[in-house]
Amino acid sequence: MSDLCVVCLCVVCDRTVTAKQHALTCDVCTRWCHRKCGTGYTTYQYSKARQKNVQVPPRITFEIVKQATKREGDHLVSSDGHNLTVKSKTKKGKTTWVCAKKTNGCKTIVIQQDDNFTIKNEHTCQAIAGATGLAKIRAKSYQAAMEQPFTSALDIVNKNFLCADLKRDNQRHLLFATEDQLNSLRQAENWFMDGTFSVVKKPFFQLYTIHVFIKHNDKYVQIPTLFCLMSGKATKDYECIFEWTVGTGNLNVKICGHHLIMDKLV
Repeated sequence: MSDLCVVCLCVVCDRTVTAKQHALTCDVCTRWCHRKCGTGYTTYQYSKARQKNVQVPPRITFEIVKQATKREGDHLVSSDGHNLTVKSKTKKGKTTWVCAKKTNGCKTIVIQQDDNFTIKNEHTCQAIAGATGLAKIRAKSYQAAMEQPFTSALDIVNKNFLCADLKRDNQRHLLFATEDQLNSLRQAENWFMDGTFSVVKKPFFQLYTIHVFIKHNDKYVQIPTLFCLMSGKATKDYECIFEWTVGTGNLNVKICGHHLIMDKLV
């Protein structure tokens, strides 16, 4: 980012770029562009990029996924793994997007004018690995549900999502995961396991999940890899799950060398 020439015009808005404004220059055409003119750089990223011997943060891009919410609303998905929803639109084509996790305190706002996006405030919520893909899957599922109101959710989403239906001593355990989730489970050396009871109704007793950490944009994020809908919490019930995971499920997982972090079995 060298000194600006006497008169430089922004390649996007065609307005003058002054020495006091945040701007970036193209390495190919050497023309300048205001930081706010769709570069995707926040103030923080720009200041980091100006520092010597500091790697320039990746440029944030956006993609609008149509009908990605239950109310058929659109999602704005950023390349760094965040979802935003529409707050307001003006007649002049200006759209204000807010973070989908604003109820958790995240105050990020993105202003869209045509194809230009301006970010205000850094995200304080955790990014989601593969956010764009997840939004597209949701949109496709919602659309299919609207078109096929009498088709079961299992048939609409993916029959392969149900991995196993385990039964032992009058107890039943249903295991759910995608192939990508199982691949992450195979590759991870550390497994984090825990159960939750408040979201489950009879005849099931708990939702037991296995999480792992994966690297995403130079950060490690935690993702669920296996969902276990269990009708009990006895030691034999957990043994049934583990036997399938490391043996009968044909996951090719070698438990030796893995670290398992869990609550004590009741």
